[in-house]
Amino acid sequence: MVLMLTGCFGSSWIITLRKDGSGTIEMDYRIDKQIIQMMQSMGGEGGEMPAGNEDFVDEEELEAIAASLGEGVRFVSVTPKPDSDASFGYTAVFEFDDINTLTVDPMAGAPGGGESGDDGTETPFRFRFTPGRTAELVVLIDQDEESEEMPEEDMEMDMEPEGQDDEMMAEMMKPYFESMSFLVQVDIDGEIRETNAHFRDGNSIILMDMDMGKIIDNDELFKQVMNSDDMSDEEMAARLEKAGIRIESEEEVMVKFR
Repeated sequence: MVLMLTGCFGSSWIITLRKDGSGTIEMDYRIDKQIIQMMQSMGGEGGEMPAGNEDFVDEEELEAIAASLGEGVRFVSVTPKPDSDASFGYTAVFEFDDINTLTVDPMAGAPGGGESGDDGTETPFRFRFTPGRTAELVVLIDQDEESEEMPEEDMEMDMEPEGQDDEMMAEMMKPYFESMSFLVQVDIDGEIRETNAHFRDGNSIILMDMDMGKIIDNDELFKQVMNSDDMSDEEMAARLEKAGIRIESEEEVMVKFR
């Protein structure tokens, strides 16, 4: 059920960093209407179905997300997306004074989930900034290797069924994951002089660009992704990149800029 809920959810986080360490975050949020209906039918979300995106926007929730992003992060504005028969969505803008206090979890606001880092686990993206004539940003990425330390008996319980049952499960999950997408990107307000980032587009550093719609028709790759404990594995990352999905594999991404 959790997989189904998060599968029909998508978000993008574009962080713009200035030379003094301050900046903005543009968060683009989208969730399929069928998931809202499902949650309401299960008693998870009270009240009536929102009439449109204007009604869907919850500024108190956005204030809570701002607080979870780090000390001093402020919710600035929100723009509802044009109404759609398929989904609800909006674009929210946040501001921060010091990127050193910022933490970003692309699952923040996901149905059935919490805000960024509020469950005691490591937040996927954290930042270390050093100002100067040539400023340096280091993005600290939590590359989850929990599966390597998992007790053998837990691994046996966690394994997906193989064969025909596995194929049936993958086919059942496809409709829920077709619209799942996540983007985390850092835009540098300056000239990048040096970086070890694997994915760069001009002054933009792409940390995660995952659109499940790009692999939904690739049965083999889709099943591998569903069963994978490590999306940053070198072989897996190469297959995903070939399909148009980019996931940074470095634990520390360094960017020097002026």
